[in-house]
Amino acid sequence: MIKIGKKFSTSVIISRNVIDEFSKFSGDYNPIHLDEKEAKKYGFNKPVAHGAIILSMISKLIGNEIPGPGALWLSQDINWLNPVFVDDRIEVTLKVIHFSKIHKIITLETTAFKDNKIQVMRGEAKVKISNVSKKKIVVVNKVEKKPIANKKKTQILITGGSGKLGWAIAEKLSKEGMNVVITYNKNKKNVLSLKKSINRKYKKNIEIIKLNLLGDYKKELVKISKLNIQGFIHCAINKIVEINPKDIDPDIFYKDWLFSCQSILKICKVILPNMIEKKFGRLIFLGTSAMDNDSPKGWSSYLMNKHALWGLTKSFSKELGPDGITSNMVSPSLILSDLTQDIPERVKELMAIKNPLGRLATPEDVANTVYFLTKKEAEYINGQNLFITGG
Repeated sequence: MIKIGKKFSTSVIISRNVIDEFSKFSGDYNPIHLDEKEAKKYGFNKPVAHGAIILSMISKLIGNEIPGPGALWLSQDINWLNPVFVDDRIEVTLKVIHFSKIHKIITLETTAFKDNKIQVMRGEAKVKISNVSKKKIVVVNKVEKKPIANKKKTQILITGGSGKLGWAIAEKLSKEGMNVVITYNKNKKNVLSLKKSINRKYKKNIEIIKLNLLGDYKKELVKISKLNIQGFIHCAINKIVEINPKDIDPDIFYKDWLFSCQSILKICKVILPNMIEKKFGRLIFLGTSAMDNDSPKGWSSYLMNKHALWGLTKSFSKELGPDGITSNMVSPSLILSDLTQDIPERVKELMAIKNPLGRLATPEDVANTVYFLTKKEAEYINGQNLFITGG
């Protein structure tokens, strides 16, 4: 008996002997499979296994277990995500996702991982069941059972919703029909005004969560983990404390790290499993154009942590991309926000005059870019730092 959602797995260590024997059988003597020196010429530290070896593991499961003897393998879509090297342990899993009673065709989700953590292949197979097969397919509600979270509305989480930038982003996403969850720390009055404004304008009831990123927020993380978050925009702003390099206070650097970096790691830990399951997610972190241009004096702590966040953004783009999750940074120039309220007006005027567009950036400029990155159409923009500077 085979149920929708049931999984079947097999594993093997890709030894040199396996690769050698497959080369003899197939006639594929490409040196990157057989010679370590040749493999290194093409950027690989070890010989690369033939992709067809992985496919033979799928064939084994189809012929022996799902659906078993008499099965006819009709088609296979494949996306190769990472190379497989000699001595890698590979586990292939087939998951039943659909069954057509009329045509007697099973659709299988096919995945392969090496060392239980790095995905090397994903795809979809269609298999026809033999008329004499004794196995019975059970369809549960004619579709695969899904976790309760899938029934919830999709939501975008925005940290720092009480500031001008968070307000602009929340309003833009709500206007475009998205469901928004915003966090705040102290300025509850602003958040309630935003909630009321969005409800009045767009008939959207945004959810608000009090979240102190420098405190203990375990309970809040539990609450966030139960939401159906498919987008995370980190734009909470910590006031810049200017650092004198002759009198460095490591505690200030550490405090900035807790606010800018550790908070993201904690939030991502509870929202990424849902994104990975859905094969869709958008991570968008706010940077600063000072990462690219001349940095102001005294910004060493602020900029160090922004660059650390940029490193995380790039790493996430590589590691989570195969799961349909993009990771990007948006870095505006001087913006009219709470963070810049102490900068003298004359300085702002001079910067506006120097800008090709003759003005400073606005929260709406950033919000428009963030909105685009949340869309399905932006899936090929990944691991980028988009500088919003006006030229």
